[in-house]
Amino acid sequence: MHALGVCTWTLGPLPLPEILARVRRLGFSGVELLGDLENLTTTAVRNLLIQEDLAVYSLTPANVDLAHPEPAVRGVALDYYRRLLDFAAELGGPKVSCHGAMGRVAPHMNIEEPSPAAAILEVGPHLGLFHLADSNRLGLGHGHTDFAALLGALRQVDYRGPLILFVKPGNYTPLI
Repeated sequence: MHALGVCTWTLGPLPLPEILARVRRLGFSGVELLGDLENLTTTAVRNLLIQEDLAVYSLTPANVDLAHPEPAVRGVALDYYRRLLDFAAELGGPKVSCHGAMGRVAPHMNIEEPSPAAAILEVGPHLGLFHLADSNRLGLGHGHTDFAALLGALRQVDYRGPLILFVKPGNYTPLI
């Protein structure tokens, strides 16, 4: 059985204590924490996670662009990721998501892969993180993603990491 987490921004622009309390009440075992490095400290995050008995499975980056054509923009993104990696190390080493490189996001796979399940089989043991959302980035069942095929492929490659719910709440998209 996979650990089931949720990306903190999925619950909208709420204070982190409220988000984590909701995550626990909803029955999730952990979170993918939005890397809001300007407003979070590892001590505060660690204390909140302990208070709610939650794990931090991964960190998701803020809106930075490592592939931007402008060197200055890439430099800002690179500096941010260095700080995010330090933040992750201070939290005990959760994965840091660099979308497309380490993890797979179901709605992106729907667009970029002819067969999302085949893509999982192709990366196999290199898959470090998996985000769950439907093809339209809404809740599961609101699009056309074949979750039976995705979960079957994850079983076939013996994926043991957490499944992270990564859906877009209403009109909210985190831009920090």
